[in-house]
Amino acid sequence: MYTIKAVAEATGIPPATLRAWERRYAVVRPPRSPTGYRLYDESLIQDLRVMRELVAVGHPASEAARIVAGRRQDVAAASPSPPISELIAAARSADPAVISAAVAAGLAAPLPVAVSGWLVPALTAVGEGWVDGTVGIATEHLISHAIHRALATRLHRYTATARAAPVLVGLPSGSHHELGALAFAALAARDALPVRYLGADLPAAAWVQCARQTRAAAAVIAVPTHVDVATTRRTTKALASVPAIRVFAGGAYQDDICETATPLGHDIVTAVSVLRARLESRP
Repeated sequence: MYTIKAVAEATGIPPATLRAWERRYAVVRPPRSPTGYRLYDESLIQDLRVMRELVAVGHPASEAARIVAGRRQDVAAASPSPPISELIAAARSADPAVISAAVAAGLAAPLPVAVSGWLVPALTAVGEGWVDGTVGIATEHLISHAIHRALATRLHRYTATARAAPVLVGLPSGSHHELGALAFAALAARDALPVRYLGADLPAAAWVQCARQTRAAAAVIAVPTHVDVATTRRTTKALASVPAIRVFAGGAYQDDICETATPLGHDIVTAVSVLRARLESRP
């Protein structure tokens, strides 16, 4: 549990604002210690980060609070996600049917809930297991391929033919860690944004060519590792030659290219709302 001072330092939200949001909008209701101090857990801190990002892109605080409350209700209404250990055990069986069933169970909730509550923690756990040697390369590949298939199916289901200028989503040249970008694309398509998913390892020239051909309204480039920063910078600079396009970045290292692309924030679900708000506002 964290005090209001610690939360302010972790989120960049001043204590006075935290108190005002609680008093005016009930965005969070932290319990009190026996001596009357507010105490925040990780879930409340995440709600506050989402609120901060929504307000930062222009949502009125009252509207942002309603979005946060809706997310919280979706999580509460969803069935509990299966343990991540079940996914890893399934992958170790090397049986595609067993692995697909484990992924389907993890993604059974509404997609925003499944991404925040199961997919992101699962990918984190698998990555950490790969680093410490408890998850082998073959196991990691089996999990990744099964998740990729499931997300691609969702993306195809949500994507509709639209005449609107598209939003291009993908990764720069040399970048292959695409599950976060694919999840974002599926979430954005579910939210009726005209997404065209370009996939991994796309050279800057191909980004520019596609943007010109489709007259894209926006490009969202994932920056999942520090190795991707330099190639993403080259891509965003090349896209500056495309008329009227707006360039955004997601992923762990998005803040490293904020001079050439607008960061969407580190919560994949909230990033969709941030993108929509940016696109609906003037450049």
